[in-house]
Amino acid sequence: MKKSILFIIFLILLSSCGFKVVNQAELSNFNILEISTNGDNKINYIIKNDLLQNSKDNALKSINLNLNTSKTRSIKEKNINNVITKYELKIDVTVKFSILENDENYKFKKSKVADYNATSKYSVTIKNEKKLIDILSADLAEEIFEELLMRINAI
Repeated sequence: MKKSILFIIFLILLSSCGFKVVNQAELSNFNILEISTNGDNKINYIIKNDLLQNSKDNALKSINLNLNTSKTRSIKEKNINNVITKYELKIDVTVKFSILENDENYKFKKSKVADYNATSKYSVTIKNEKKLIDILSADLAEEIFEELLMRINAI
């Protein structure tokens, strides 16, 4: 009987710890005024659109972004006949941003690496690469947004 009462009390104390999940939308307190891009146009387009969707027009802080992207495709695997079976795709993004209220500049880098299969048809291989670029670019945009949130809210 004592064990069950002790267990219930222990369970109540642990379950009501006061932890609250942070809503990312409430933390977004910046407006992106300008995004300048260098590098791969498709990757820049996807990242730029995702970041602008998360930007708030009536925010307290205004920022300017500079994105420098690079895409590297390399051979990951070959079969016994020396035919390429897998490629590796690496996307690097260097983000420079400045907060207009402070006139301070910040810089960080993000990268993603994944591989895709090469097929006997070149057109299918290109489709695989394009799908992977779309996925990696969207993931990078999300990571960049989270990093911007973290850095701007820390300032």
